[in-house]
Amino acid sequence: MKSSQAGESLLEVIVAVGILSVTLGAVFAAMLTASHRFGANPARDALTHLVADELRIAVDLAKYQGASLGPQTIATTVPMPGGSPLPAHLSLNIQSLASGGMQVEIAASDDADASVNASIVTTIANPAPLPQSTISAPIGIDAPLGAP
Repeated sequence: MKSSQAGESLLEVIVAVGILSVTLGAVFAAMLTASHRFGANPARDALTHLVADELRIAVDLAKYQGASLGPQTIATTVPMPGGSPLPAHLSLNIQSLASGGMQVEIAASDDADASVNASIVTTIANPAPLPQSTISAPIGIDAPLGAP
């Protein structure tokens, strides 16, 4: 009787190991898919870098009073590390705000895969006066105490 019980327990262990291996295989496959989907994406990283560089330039151009930049979209290529350049579209959109400031948005998208994109939005609170311009003091401000 003992020999048949030993055979049954060995069979149970083999079945349990088989079920466990199938379950772990499915879990690892799901983890691999998730790591590819949410992991590093060189194209998205390159587009994000391009957008950040272009945003600095757009803010430098739009930060002065009287600056005027219209919406633009251009086709360009983005250098890729160790590969051929990535064809992409880069767009600029500037909106005037009721407070007198401006909202600047730069977006880039991969031409081959529209799901690969990057965008940054920033706000310029108050445009600065143009360099070398004369700033007049507001009328009606009292002189500081102790002034002659």
